[in-house]
Amino acid sequence: MSHNQPPPSPGPYGGGQPPNPYGAPQQPGYGYPQQGQPHIPQQPHPQPGYGYPPQGGPAGQPWPQTPPPPPSRGLGKGAVIGIVAGSVAVLTVVGLGVAALLGGPEGTEKLTTPQSLLGGDYERAEDSAQLEQQRKLLQDELPSDGTAVVGQYLKGGSIEKGALILSGAWGDIDSDPAEMRKDALDGMVQGQPGSQVVQKQTDYEINGDTLSCQLVKAGQGLANMYMPACAWADNSTMAVVAVVSADYTSEGSVDLKEFSETVGKVKEETVQPK
Repeated sequence: MSHNQPPPSPGPYGGGQPPNPYGAPQQPGYGYPQQGQPHIPQQPHPQPGYGYPPQGGPAGQPWPQTPPPPPSRGLGKGAVIGIVAGSVAVLTVVGLGVAALLGGPEGTEKLTTPQSLLGGDYERAEDSAQLEQQRKLLQDELPSDGTAVVGQYLKGGSIEKGALILSGAWGDIDSDPAEMRKDALDGMVQGQPGSQVVQKQTDYEINGDTLSCQLVKAGQGLANMYMPACAWADNSTMAVVAVVSADYTSEGSVDLKEFSETVGKVKEETVQPK
């Protein structure tokens, strides 16, 4: 065998490292930004927070030597999509409790999902596979006289501007409205790991109805995401409405009383006579 063979060519990333024996790294979950960096078997490098752009590679690597961009002050599209998807699941899980509440006096109203809400500020999004699945899960838990309703609305037709999630049911409901509202809001926190209530449940009288509202600080690494939610319940309909917005990045950025007035308008637009 000749001893004058040229040395092996360097790998695609400038080193002679063999391929990762464990295969490609697992991809992140739905709603998280995709990582494009190669696997580098060195000491782990701290990653920026969720919703922020990735920083440059470790020193000594042949990556472009450009200064890293400043941290984003808002939430990127991936972050908004991720939290909206999670909210749909959480709110639908909340609605599962309605199964034991139906079977009372005949209700006179139904819960609907019109094409737009709040004077056209929010447009109803097309049903995704996940949203259809969540609606089916809720419907399967309801008795024959109950109808599940799950809808997602995008502010200005764009998910990057924010989203409104409506989840509930209508039928002949026989249960204490105050308990239903409380259980619905409690379920939001129980269904979202790491989340916590930062403004406790408060009742507001809006247009003759009682709405119970709270502010939740989201978990799952979203340290700067706050989600207000309000619930209503009567003998015909019950629902939870939550809003995800890149503007809600601190507790002080949400006026819960003002939000309850917004949800009161949503109720007027979504609850119709049978």
